[in-house]
Amino acid sequence: MPRMPITIDPSSSDPPGSAGSPGSPGSAGSAKVPGGPVSVGDLQIPAGRTPGVYAKARWFDSGHLPSNQRQVATEMSRLAHKMITMLGDGDQLVLGLQHLIDAKDCFVRQSILDGENRAEGRLP
Repeated sequence: MPRMPITIDPSSSDPPGSAGSPGSPGSAGSAKVPGGPVSVGDLQIPAGRTPGVYAKARWFDSGHLPSNQRQVATEMSRLAHKMITMLGDGDQLVLGLQHLIDAKDCFVRQSILDGENRAEGRLP
C-alpha cells in the first residue's frame, strides 16, 4: 500500500505524536505552509516550511512563564530558531525540535526545583 504524506495542523492544541494528533515526531509531512514569515509562539518561522516545523515551534513559547523559567526557555527557543533557519525541512529537523522541546521542559523543571531549594536554604 502506498504511503500517504501526513500533514500536521499547526493550530492543533495537541502536540504531534500525541493521542488525537495526526502524525508522529518523525512525520514532517510534505505540504508546505504558504505565505510570509509566521509568528509561532516566540519564534518567527520563515514561510514555506513543512507543517511539522510550525507544530513543534509553538511549544517554544515562554511568555506565560515566570522570569527565571522564561530565561531558561528563551535560550532553548533561540537554539530552535537557529536550527529552523539553518537547516532544511525533513523528518530529522522535526525530531530534533521535539528533543529540544523535551530538553527545554526538563531545564524549566530544574529551574523550578532550584528556586524551591534556594527558598529552603539548600542552594546559595
